[in-house]
Amino acid sequence: MPPPRLEDRKIVEIKKLKAQGKTIEEIVHEMDLQGMKVGRASVAKYAKKFDDLDRPFDWLAMESAGVPWAAGPYILSVWREAKIARRQANDKFVGIDFFPQPSVREGRWWWRVHLALPDISNEDVYEIAGAFAAREIAHDLLDKPLNTADLQAWVAWKPYESEEAKQSYNDEIKAGTIPEPVRNPLLPTENSGGVFTDKHRIIFAARSYDWPWLDHPHMLPSEADSTT
Repeated sequence: MPPPRLEDRKIVEIKKLKAQGKTIEEIVHEMDLQGMKVGRASVAKYAKKFDDLDRPFDWLAMESAGVPWAAGPYILSVWREAKIARRQANDKFVGIDFFPQPSVREGRWWWRVHLALPDISNEDVYEIAGAFAAREIAHDLLDKPLNTADLQAWVAWKPYESEEAKQSYNDEIKAGTIPEPVRNPLLPTENSGGVFTDKHRIIFAARSYDWPWLDHPHMLPSEADSTT
């Protein structure tokens, strides 16, 4: 009997790490740190095919990804902030690769989100772009249906802007005109196998985008702290 198929989140992580140039041994070690134990044979199997879009962000690669050179100042500013945040987090949590390397795929979405929502912060662009990228990754790497209708509606209605925008957004969801936000398909679940320690929860919070907030769907990613 063939071994059971790995969980989707493990398959995606293997392919993303391979796109970043990691060796099989490095992938096994990295995933072990994340609480996702996988064997060398499984890594070798799923690492054979990956998407170049998930390689580390490279300014020179952005044109081939459909991003114009004119976007350079903006996407480089987001990349700079992401690199600083990654270094600060890794300094705090020594031995844990807390944040993933920003990818070419994410860089493409930074620009798209910025064009649609030019007045929000780089931090919020990073998170919202990550949500779109996660849906795209689930489609490209796992052959799942590409469904961003809920995210598209959120961007169109901008429910964070005012009470009126929030009310209109909620009214259209209730009327069935637009879909309500759904959970990121790449996030792990408590019952998906393995033991989740506090360390692993922290890593997953950083590595797997959990916006939109299902309990507060009108909020920007950066507004989460106001609910605690």
